[in-house]
Amino acid sequence: MVEEAHLWTSKELPRAALRFLDSAVRLLRKKGVGVMLVSQKISDFDPAMRSAMNIGVLFRTKYEGDLKSIARMLGSEISAIIPRLPVGYSIFHLADLGEPFLVAWRPTCSQS
Repeated sequence: MVEEAHLWTSKELPRAALRFLDSAVRLLRKKGVGVMLVSQKISDFDPAMRSAMNIGVLFRTKYEGDLKSIARMLGSEISAIIPRLPVGYSIFHLADLGEPFLVAWRPTCSQS
């Protein structure tokens, strides 16, 4: 899992670092290991990188740029649902399966 992944995809980052991330993801995929890139906005990733993503977990947002991207990728019905999602819910999209679906997340269990 790469949190704050937009730091790895920013335009100010040297191309060598981006090539490193790309080759690491490809090598790990060949070995059966998935890499999760976590960021605040869809627009943090360029269109070429977004097209290679097979799984998307979309949480509530009101950011117009992301809602427009979601409408292009999944349709206007889904982009209309996103801003109204309650806490603990998200839209899960598997590119191989087609239709996105709603997921309810439970709180983590911890031993205190």
